[in-house]
Amino acid sequence: MRLLATLFVSCLLGVIIAIGSIEWSNKKATWYPEYETQSKYKVISEAADKKMNPNAKAFVPEDEYDFGVLRRDQKGKYDFVVENRGTENLTLEVNGTSCTCTGVDVSNKNVKPGDKSVITVHWNAETSQSTFTQSAALLTNDPKNKDLIFRVKGLYTSPVMPSPSSLQFPSIALGREGNASFRLYGLEKQPLEIKDIRSSDPDHLETFVEPGEFTEEDKSSTVFKSANNVLVVKVKVKPGLPTGAFQERLMISTNYESEPTLEYFVRGMIQAPYVQIAGTNYMRETGAINVGKTTLGKPISSKITVTFQGKSSDDVDLTVAKKEPSFVDVNIEKVPGERLAIFMITVMVPATSAGYWYGPEQKTMGLLELETNVPESPTLKFPLQFLVEGN
Repeated sequence: MRLLATLFVSCLLGVIIAIGSIEWSNKKATWYPEYETQSKYKVISEAADKKMNPNAKAFVPEDEYDFGVLRRDQKGKYDFVVENRGTENLTLEVNGTSCTCTGVDVSNKNVKPGDKSVITVHWNAETSQSTFTQSAALLTNDPKNKDLIFRVKGLYTSPVMPSPSSLQFPSIALGREGNASFRLYGLEKQPLEIKDIRSSDPDHLETFVEPGEFTEEDKSSTVFKSANNVLVVKVKVKPGLPTGAFQERLMISTNYESEPTLEYFVRGMIQAPYVQIAGTNYMRETGAINVGKTTLGKPISSKITVTFQGKSSDDVDLTVAKKEPSFVDVNIEKVPGERLAIFMITVMVPATSAGYWYGPEQKTMGLLELETNVPESPTLKFPLQFLVEGN
């Protein structure tokens, strides 16, 4: 019996010592704020709940603003107002924004009765066409309006929107005429007007402008349903362009001060029935030679075959008339033949200079122009696409 009593007392004493040790450790332990699991804004919210004042009354005339259409280079900014219609001070504290691209400024965080505070919501515009909705949250000491949310929304785009973004003609037979059209949407309040259209090749490109009508697809489009009006620009390609790809640009003058000029690209292929072009990296729709992508110091090359049907190799000569950029190397090899004149053309990029030659703009693409002694096709043109990245 004495032995059992001794064991019981020993166990009880051990439990008491363990509990005491834990309590002592907790009192001596160091608290590290970075281990706190609550977010900063949750802590702010809980602290604000303890400071509610029923005599502070927040009144917000508007909490949402629609900018409508914004240019892609604009930065968004709007001022909201919070009034204190109570009898004691109204406190305001920022409680976060919808994303890191959005900021909020509060002109007065301790608003006296009868006074107001300006809440400025600002954000960086997107570079691409898209809708946006951003918001900022504030905490108050008004128990009936503890959380205030201010929202801004709109559409980033250009005042003048073309569709399609560039005009791609289907293949046009050598010596024939080609016709296609594109649409221009005016997204400002006043109707869009075209004052003038200048072509980079007026001898071969002709344009006509006429009013257009909104389609059912336009009405359901995020962008085009906001347009004031739409114009149709018809483009005629006249005979006389050389065999191969053509790339021209239109400079369009409008009545919009926000976008007085618009650059638009027109592309296509002139196809001679007796000239055949082939190759793995030959882009048949655009007539371009896609050399590929590489990095500095790693040369790349691409090959195409040009065949003149019904002519012997002795009757046809093919030489390089122009190449852009100048560091591109071009090798032409003639394959002997009596009924076909076949040329193997290798385009080599030594990759000694980093740069971007992939378009879609004409000025960012290379060019290979070949000269022949065939009267029907004195020139062959090929846009060059390649990318040399820096190390």
